[in-house]
Amino acid sequence: MIKAQRGVQQQKVTKVTEQWLDTYGQHLDIMGVSCDSFDPDTNLKIGRSQNGRGVHTKVFQVAHWRKDRGIMFKLNSVVGNTTGRKI
Repeated sequence: MIKAQRGVQQQKVTKVTEQWLDTYGQHLDIMGVSCDSFDPDTNLKIGRSQNGRGVHTKVFQVAHWRKDRGIMFKLNSVVGNTTGRKI
């Protein structure tokens, strides 16, 4: 949710940096992140990777950074044919 109603800013979690949070974090009440799987092999199989590596570790990193800035965090899980079998 944006604190000031000026539109919605979307950013891929892989692109979020501490500097990005320092710049835009003041406008966020909550940060919602979708994660298909915490299993690296599953992420690679379904195309959720960057430079051949899974992005799930970045989710944990961003979650830590936002906590230091007082931003609430919502993790959206995605269940599909590939990811649902891991539950």
